[in-house]
Amino acid sequence: MFNRITISSCVLLLLACIAGCEIPQKYSKSVLEARSAFAEILDDFETQTKRVHQEVDEGCQSLLDFKQLIKEARDKDKEFGKVYTKWEHVEQEVVRLKKKFEDLVKSADKLFADLRDRANSIVDQTKKQKSLERIKDAEAKYIVRLKQAKNGMGKLDEVNTKVNDVMKELEVLYVIESIDEKIDVAFSEIDVLVKSVMTELNELLTESRSLLEKKIEE
Repeated sequence: MFNRITISSCVLLLLACIAGCEIPQKYSKSVLEARSAFAEILDDFETQTKRVHQEVDEGCQSLLDFKQLIKEARDKDKEFGKVYTKWEHVEQEVVRLKKKFEDLVKSADKLFADLRDRANSIVDQTKKQKSLERIKDAEAKYIVRLKQAKNGMGKLDEVNTKVNDVMKELEVLYVIESIDEKIDVAFSEIDVLVKSVMTELNELLTESRSLLEKKIEE
């Protein structure tokens, strides 16, 4: 429907240009008055069309804003809002935990590498060997703890994935519910706009035909 309005607007703008052209003095006063009234109708219709496009664009933007719909759902459903807030908090904790784990692994790897370099710089072979053995024992204990931590992180990822799946499904359900409500409202507004624009079109049709008939009679 709005494509038709756009096409109509282009045609009307062309007519407006024609209507706005200088009229020779040979035309009667009635034609001049009709021309002036016709131009006003065109201006009013152009304003109305721009308002329709603006309102439709604003409606589409608010309708398709995912984050805004989630926020509205959280405000409307307190239980969903509570769960969603907790999910956001837990997600931040998961990110922080993974970052801490990665930093620990990087730091430990660098530390053991530095220790081996230090031990290898010892001139006394006995002392060097003992130092390297101590480092090896410490690194063996670290590897055991690292494996345990990795297992724990793996289980955490599994549960986190399940939680994310459930929460994302909830997002879809709540957003769809919100969209259904907004679509009903949006179509009601469109119905009103259709009637309004149709009135303008009918008025314009009457005025333009009247002007055409007067010009033909001249």
